[in-house]
Amino acid sequence: MSNQTEVHGDNYDSNSGGQTVVKDHATMINVYTDGKQPVLFPSPSLLPAPPNLFIGRDNDMAALRQRLFGEPSTTLITSVRGWPGIGKTTLAAAMAHDAEVKKAFPDGVLWTALGMSPNPLAGLGQWLLAFGDDPQRYQRIEERQNRLAGLLRDRRMLLIIDDVWQAADAQPFLVGGRACRTLLTTREPDVARKLGLPDKAVYRLLVLSEEDSIELIRQLSPESVAQDEQGVRQLVQELDGMPLALSVAGSLLAAEATMGWGVRELLDELTEGTRLLQEAAPADRADLSGQTTPSVTALLRKSTDRLDALTRKQFAFLGVFAPKPATFDRAAIAAAWGVDDPRPAIRELEKRGLLEPYQEDGEVRFQMHALLTVHAKSMWETIANA
Repeated sequence: MSNQTEVHGDNYDSNSGGQTVVKDHATMINVYTDGKQPVLFPSPSLLPAPPNLFIGRDNDMAALRQRLFGEPSTTLITSVRGWPGIGKTTLAAAMAHDAEVKKAFPDGVLWTALGMSPNPLAGLGQWLLAFGDDPQRYQRIEERQNRLAGLLRDRRMLLIIDDVWQAADAQPFLVGGRACRTLLTTREPDVARKLGLPDKAVYRLLVLSEEDSIELIRQLSPESVAQDEQGVRQLVQELDGMPLALSVAGSLLAAEATMGWGVRELLDELTEGTRLLQEAAPADRADLSGQTTPSVTALLRKSTDRLDALTRKQFAFLGVFAPKPATFDRAAIAAAWGVDDPRPAIRELEKRGLLEPYQEDGEVRFQMHALLTVHAKSMWETIANA
């Protein structure tokens, strides 16, 4: 005969095995009634779907597993940083559904996606709902933080904070206990610095290799690769291993091949780049509520729209004069902008993830990704025609 217990308004039906199942619309939780901690399973209402197409990230997955639960694992927070469109959210979603991750964190995975206009009170409320708790009992952010900290104190859970734009937005969700780990994704280098994370806590997600890029195109449009592999190879070189651009290009190539048209003309058009900016991003880049699927331009503008007018113009102008590959030293940037000291604007572009510093032969240089270069040129056309 089963017993019924009510915890924060939810009905718990005990079975003969001493296991209690919580049934509500938000999640399903198995609760052991013999004094053990409840076991929280990833909630369909919290986690995004696993990636439909996930290629070339085996090494990244292995590296993140090692950071999160390898021995010795002392880093409580890991920040995944990379260019816009590099696949940070896709990688995080794959981690959330990974069998080894589930084994390492038997109490489950919590997910929140922040974006540019986060609502931390609501996000914390969703996490409380995943425990079967009533968020209405805690009306302030601090109250929800304290409640979650108590719930997580002795649990082994992975907390994923996706699409962080400002460190202050992520701060309310840093509530994991010592046995928990937190994974956050961001395109902005400033986030980790302002959260006080050491360099070793930042994982830099890089572009796909050329062979993985071709394989991604092959999965989306096998006919195109079979018909003109050399042309596809040229395309992936031009797109510089950016998963967002490759996914859009592969879908376009597949549509052309379905209609029996040759791919060479489209390859030329895609290599030029402007067509990519107009296309919708892949479905897995839609917001979690499923309301909108942004264009590639809209995704990139999330970063460039945050620049002041002068820096936005300088970024656009830099794209016009960018060589291939788009790398610059400080003197070249100063000459392009016609300024004596380009450092303030360079700092701002680096902070927004639009320029990436690197060392070459002992010299500091700056890189702009090929897709961002196309976006910058498009911005300049708009500015020039205004």
